[in-house]
Amino acid sequence: MRDRSNTDIAKAKQEIEKICKASQGRSVICLFGSSSYKDSVRHWLVSSSENAYVAVQPGSVDDLSAIIKVLARRKVPFGIKGGGHATSPRLSSTSGIQIYMARFDLIQYNSATDTVDIGAGCLWDQVYKELLPYKRSVVGGSTSEGVGVAGWLLGGGYSLKTNQYGLGIDNIVGFEIVMPSGNVINVRQGEIKHKDLFEALKGGGNNFGIVTKFIINTFYEDKTYTFRYTFSSYFPEVKAAIADFAKYEIRKKAALVSAFMHELEQGSIKSTIMVLGVYDGPKPNPDPFRRFDPIAKLEEAAQTRLFQGSTTNNARDMPQYQLDNPLGHFHPPRNQNGTNSQNPGMSGVGEITSCGRFACTMVSHYTTKLIETIAEQAQKKAAKMKRHRGKLVCIDVWPFLPSIFEKSTPSAWPHPIGKSYSPCIVYFLWDKPEDDQYWLKQMNSALKAIHKVAIKEKCTKNYPMYLNTSLDTTPVERIYGRMNLGLLSKIRKTYDPDDVMGHASGFKIPLPDKIPDIDFQSDHEVSDDEPDLSDGSEDEPDLSDDDPNLSDGSEDEPDLSDDDPNLSDGSEDEPESPNSVLKKLKSNQPLYQEAEQYFKERWVNPDKRSPSIRSIYEVVYRSDRAQYHVSRYSDYLKSLRNNSPVEQKLFHGQARACTIGDDTNGRAHGTAKKNGYWGWGIYTTSASNKADHFFRDVNNTSPYRLVFLSKVAVGLSMRADRRNENLKRAPPGYDSIDALTMEQGGVVKYSEVVVYPDEAMCPYVVIVYSL
Repeated sequence: MRDRSNTDIAKAKQEIEKICKASQGRSVICLFGSSSYKDSVRHWLVSSSENAYVAVQPGSVDDLSAIIKVLARRKVPFGIKGGGHATSPRLSSTSGIQIYMARFDLIQYNSATDTVDIGAGCLWDQVYKELLPYKRSVVGGSTSEGVGVAGWLLGGGYSLKTNQYGLGIDNIVGFEIVMPSGNVINVRQGEIKHKDLFEALKGGGNNFGIVTKFIINTFYEDKTYTFRYTFSSYFPEVKAAIADFAKYEIRKKAALVSAFMHELEQGSIKSTIMVLGVYDGPKPNPDPFRRFDPIAKLEEAAQTRLFQGSTTNNARDMPQYQLDNPLGHFHPPRNQNGTNSQNPGMSGVGEITSCGRFACTMVSHYTTKLIETIAEQAQKKAAKMKRHRGKLVCIDVWPFLPSIFEKSTPSAWPHPIGKSYSPCIVYFLWDKPEDDQYWLKQMNSALKAIHKVAIKEKCTKNYPMYLNTSLDTTPVERIYGRMNLGLLSKIRKTYDPDDVMGHASGFKIPLPDKIPDIDFQSDHEVSDDEPDLSDGSEDEPDLSDDDPNLSDGSEDEPDLSDDDPNLSDGSEDEPESPNSVLKKLKSNQPLYQEAEQYFKERWVNPDKRSPSIRSIYEVVYRSDRAQYHVSRYSDYLKSLRNNSPVEQKLFHGQARACTIGDDTNGRAHGTAKKNGYWGWGIYTTSASNKADHFFRDVNNTSPYRLVFLSKVAVGLSMRADRRNENLKRAPPGYDSIDALTMEQGGVVKYSEVVVYPDEAMCPYVVIVYSL
């Protein structure tokens, strides 16, 4: 947060007071010491609550528009609070001007579209109750803890319904937003105008303005089969049952959340495993949670709570607002009447009179070994509570199906179709703010241990961090990926050129001129001075740019982890090379000059360093096997439909494991197919800078990079404006995919042409260069 003089804030306060007075009670200024002030600045924990200079509760978009113009003019720090469920300081709290959105409380169901309009000040509890008479529900956040709609949706949104319907952001169809300029606009799914803003708001936090209303899809809901077990013994059996559910339960309606929880109560540590199971429908056969029944019967002291108070699991009309919070209901209830030791000038501004944090590491699935490690780390850290004023240690296991992103939509937060990851959440509470650093280090240590095992168990890769449960010290590029962050930064520049939202609390997407040293089109190692508390693991691989939905780094980008079957590094899975030989060209030869000119002309990213060509090679097909590849290409080209042009010269970038360019000759690698936005194919481009993005030196032995310039049998191309990851061949009636760029209404930033047969591409030049 930037320091501003009291004069600036005082003047802003005076102007906001005038706005509220003119509103005739619609908007309210909340002065220090008042109950409205207390409501406005209160957050879930003491550690995430701050004493603001002044608070305001705007009651209309017009008043909020006037307020944001004041903030823009005065350049003062401010925070935007919906439900206030954040655990880290300065994510929605501030010492400047606190905006509390509680008066934006509209909830209106539209039966014609089966959507619901929800004000940014609403809590999920309210939404579920309002939809109950219609037998509708939404992909939303948890209840019983006061989770706000706005923060949860703008951060991503994992839900008990995510297996069925995706993340919360994938179910948003519209926003009403007050822009940094004060303009009020509405953005809708499917509309070309403001398409970039619509996608950037989904997971983009509060970086683009202040959202006042969400329009989201609803779904039919009637009976919900629900149970909860609290186990205080038979832990090995319970862990085995959790692992069994995670491995074998494939029904999308079944969700399970378990918590390894240790509480310090009256000097003694109480250890339990709490299990919440929800099936979105009447009790099925077989029961997805049957694994836990015999364990509960074995444990006489098992504290089993079923919603009907019976000893068996029974289905009933269970509206979502009565479901337990998959996180919070496992945790101590909030106390709104406690004393806030951190803010002695204003007591009770923390709903729970404790300090604490959420933190996480990202995993794709849970194995028995990983669950064992989570349980061990929870127990190990709990043993420190007595000596260091700890109150709660809790680590959750919340498994999802591999298909959770099958309904993924272009969004700020990368979650591409075909991948699956979710946060393994660590939640600690402690008594005093002076113990913050100790317990943050303990959280960090636990996450490192969990992540280390997750790597060994192949339960994690280079996954982006989840905004809603990341520590406030997490670098923003770890959330969005460096390449995606570059595009989001440019979108911010378009809609907030004066960096008004840069003064707001939260994870900040910087403007392009604030980050001149980052090349978003290439990978970077995590710097040595990266905060230790980023995501709890200094061993975690750097978040690469794989699969950002808003970038030009589509899913065809190679993932250089050892178990990636699409890696082109000379492994057994790589298509065999046609045994071609590279002949170094002289700079005065026509083919050299042609390739050089085309390569430089097609380097169309002005923000990326210009390449310096070292050498250019002609691919010479000498052997019988190589000649056979050329013959196959020629025959395939002739077989295509009589459309013009049927052949194009395009670039192709991939991994290499050779020293071409360091020596005077070498062998060309075979071209590798990859998984991408349009399935399993060979991805090419007319933009040489994009081909460069997919280059990787597997052995990391050369300072030089290379791309192929290839003849590509394109034939009749389907102009594609949306993804189809299931393709293994061109759609019926077509020979290839020609992806529309974002400027054309598509999903990629630069040209992309996909062909599918191996014989559809024939490299003829290799360009070696440096950046």
